[in-house]
Amino acid sequence: MNIKTTKLNKREKNFQNAYLRSNDYSLFDAYENVSRAKYRAWEHCEVLCKEYDGWDLKVISHNSFQFTAGFEFTNPETGAVSLFIITKSDEFAFEEEFDREEVQ
Repeated sequence: MNIKTTKLNKREKNFQNAYLRSNDYSLFDAYENVSRAKYRAWEHCEVLCKEYDGWDLKVISHNSFQFTAGFEFTNPETGAVSLFIITKSDEFAFEEEFDREEVQ
């Protein structure tokens, strides 16, 4: 996995802010009924989180068809806290760039 360490673009900042605002720590926090396909996708997210020794796996956005998840982990190359994003079609990571107290 190539972890971006340069300045974040607008899309990455939006993912970062959505992650920080989310309180959905499981699919059942985000959905009343969870399909098998969504559950299998969530299990994939859990596996990735464990592989990267991550923490605070969350659903950061969702609609009736799909969801986006994210978790924090330590970049093994730099030691910086990084954010791993999992969408229906993409997986990527970047080092976080923010002051937690400023994000609301």
